[in-house]
Amino acid sequence: MKIAYISDLHIDFYIKSIDTNTPKFKRELQNYIDIYLAPKPADVLIIAGDIGHYNNQSLAVLKELKTHYKEVLVTFGNHELYLISKSIQKKYKYNSLNRLNEFKQMLQENDIKVLDGNVYEFDCIKIGGCPMWYNVSNDDEVWKEQSNDSRLIMSRLEPYYIDYGWGGKDFKPTFDTESYYKSEINKIKLIKECDIFVSHVPCDIVNDEKYLGSEANKLYHSDNLNELKRMKVKYHIFGHIHSSINFKKDGVEFICNPLCYPNESYNEISVLEV
Repeated sequence: MKIAYISDLHIDFYIKSIDTNTPKFKRELQNYIDIYLAPKPADVLIIAGDIGHYNNQSLAVLKELKTHYKEVLVTFGNHELYLISKSIQKKYKYNSLNRLNEFKQMLQENDIKVLDGNVYEFDCIKIGGCPMWYNVSNDDEVWKEQSNDSRLIMSRLEPYYIDYGWGGKDFKPTFDTESYYKSEINKIKLIKECDIFVSHVPCDIVNDEKYLGSEANKLYHSDNLNELKRMKVKYHIFGHIHSSINFKKDGVEFICNPLCYPNESYNEISVLEV
């Protein structure tokens, strides 16, 4: 069985048109597929998160990819939670999960399979997955100062007081990253066994030279290697780190094949034969 895989599509960095009904969007879509996501002969395509910032735009690309593969399986990254403008924040009522839930519904309605604490089986190969998250507290300075996640992912508006001399109140969006991490841990525990586990955030620390010695490394992995071993995972496909990685640890082959941003070295879709 041949399984194609890629992550970190970041579609809206390549396709500037947001209205998917225009001829301009259709031209940009076709160019994007032809240049960066040229389909490879395979039965299944896996996309390990960070697809884009606009649900309609992301869906259009995935539907086009679906015409080239029997099955398309998708999990989500931190960018599927981003609310990148005031109008989008208002549309989703300052709750990133409203946007994510809308996107999941759109995919299911178009027969694109969602990996979110579940398993699909094809020709006796079990593919499971969930987004995963990193274990960082809301008070962590790296989270607050270095991560766009802390600004663009939100679950509610919270009042805060400003010292104008006479007092005052405003509202800021907030997100409980600790609770979200716990919810992803609960999802991975739902999976009893799988051959391939797909997540956006890798389930163990990855020795990527970009992050070695950096405090930001804590934002690029979770600590769940034991869960991979419990599930008897043979291949762990992930994204998030924007580096091509392939190594083996404790019997699990770790694989990352990101497209990345336009100013980075990009990868084509790769194929795993299992």
